[in-house]
Amino acid sequence: MKSVKVEFNIPQDIILQLNESIAEFKCEILNSIAIEFYNKGKLTLGKAAELANLCKKDFIKLLSNNNSSLFNWDEKEIKNEMDSIDSFLRQEN
Repeated sequence: MKSVKVEFNIPQDIILQLNESIAEFKCEILNSIAIEFYNKGKLTLGKAAELANLCKKDFIKLLSNNNSSLFNWDEKEIKNEMDSIDSFLRQEN
């Protein structure tokens, strides 16, 4: 897959204050961006995992470790799912 290089400058004192290597900082930035775009619905789980350089399973763990939900459903979507489950259960009885 083709990739695009994105560069930006970070003040050195911020890196020093974080006490992280450049590689650790880059990883954390990519994870944070992937989580944010996933939470906003801008990226699918698979694409967010790809952005974070993780497999889906590890990205799900990352979401959990960062108190982010795997499910980004709004109230209407939750109600529709619950109604579907209720309908299914009524048919079973």
